[in-house]
Amino acid sequence: MQSAMLPNFDAATLTVQPIERSETIPASWYTSPAFHDHERDTIFARSWQYAGHVCQLPNAGEIRITTVAENPILLVRDQHGALHAFYNVCRHRAGPIATEHSCGARMLQCKYHGWTYTLTGQLRGVTQLHPRYSLQYSPFKRDADNSMYGAQAAEAFYYWVFPNLMFNIIAGRLQLNHVMPVDADHCEVIFDYFYDDVNTPAALAQIETDIAYSEMVQREDEEICVLVQRGLHSRAYTTGRFSVEREEGVHHFQSLLKQALLTPSILAAK
Repeated sequence: MQSAMLPNFDAATLTVQPIERSETIPASWYTSPAFHDHERDTIFARSWQYAGHVCQLPNAGEIRITTVAENPILLVRDQHGALHAFYNVCRHRAGPIATEHSCGARMLQCKYHGWTYTLTGQLRGVTQLHPRYSLQYSPFKRDADNSMYGAQAAEAFYYWVFPNLMFNIIAGRLQLNHVMPVDADHCEVIFDYFYDDVNTPAALAQIETDIAYSEMVQREDEEICVLVQRGLHSRAYTTGRFSVEREEGVHHFQSLLKQALLTPSILAAK
């Protein structure tokens, strides 16, 4: 019986015949995305794959990264000289542990939220998250923040409206972020900026600074989001845990998401 998901995949096609009666494998096996995924999971993910030569990790703390069956992999030599291979995926939120080859590491640290691991793979510590990812209210340090946020800015408020709208409010200006889903692996974020002064030279300079800074932050976020999405696709990650002190906002979002998915209209559609 042919699979409903895979083309030309049935008992007859899979039967090995003597060469004089045998046909080559179907063309669809070379071209079907579904068959590619099936081969990845049943063959490449379950077989030994070449990751490099031992001479590429000569010393303790050497780290190399590679990919096996579309899964990010990290190779490391520990302080006792033993080689280890791990999924390059943090158990917290699927962020990358390493993003490039390096040497001299004394520990492994996630590049997303900073969770740390020993070179033998044990979880070592859970760090507090950077305020940019967790706080809804942020008072500014006058000397540190004047140049970026302006002399009139004393605090910022970050509002999020389920499911996909955010308001970043600082004295005299508002940034609106509208997150539009595109497909399972992509979204589009639209930024609108509003200011109470768009005419004076000082205001125009502040607007230019704001947009340049926002662009820099978004590029950084885009890079890490691509790596996190890759980690979410890996065989190593299913679910993570929350930072109790710093991720109430994320927990709130996911709670509302679960409630929305349980509505009668959603269940009826299924």
